[in-house]
Amino acid sequence: MINDDPEARKFCNDIMRRYAFTSEAIRRVNENFKFQIKDWSNTTGGGLCFYTEGGSELGTNLILLWGVQHEAAVHECAHGDFYIQWQEDYKGSSARLDWFQDGFADIVFHPEKYTEFKEIVALYHGYYYGIGDWPGMFGPRTPDGNWIEIHGGTCSFAMGKVELIPEIMWKPEGRHSTVKATLLALTLNEPIDSGSTDHTIYVPVLL
Repeated sequence: MINDDPEARKFCNDIMRRYAFTSEAIRRVNENFKFQIKDWSNTTGGGLCFYTEGGSELGTNLILLWGVQHEAAVHECAHGDFYIQWQEDYKGSSARLDWFQDGFADIVFHPEKYTEFKEIVALYHGYYYGIGDWPGMFGPRTPDGNWIEIHGGTCSFAMGKVELIPEIMWKPEGRHSTVKATLLALTLNEPIDSGSTDHTIYVPVLL
């Protein structure tokens, strides 16, 4: 049985609230994952999200951070929400992921439509085409796309500044569907009013 660290859980909850996670995403992550932080004095990135089907009942799902870097915490918590959405919320129906993929493709192949979003255009260009020796998110190991990393990377790119993400990533465009929001919109609040980011992040006092 994997131990849950209440202080790590509080830290990750503070992070999710500060960086615009939806209340439902916070609930999903809390109900299905345990939390651990290896080194509270480490401010560099890194971490893992372990997930297995049925793991919430077995106590084996874990968000593990190497330290207290905010970007890493956002990234791994986003992974946790991706897993639960994919496994439980629409198992057998990939519509919300399809909309997310369509938005990604439109930004990659039609960057001229997104001149106000140059940073995410550059991010997605690198994800699709690779950078230097890195093959990107569509390399030999994941030719159909490493969508969990693209989703997590989008969340840790924004870091609560959801206005940096084009609307097409939030809602299906020009489609008649009962699906009104993409997978991303279920993880992060839409750029209507993300609220204040003046929140305290809990870090225990190190003695």
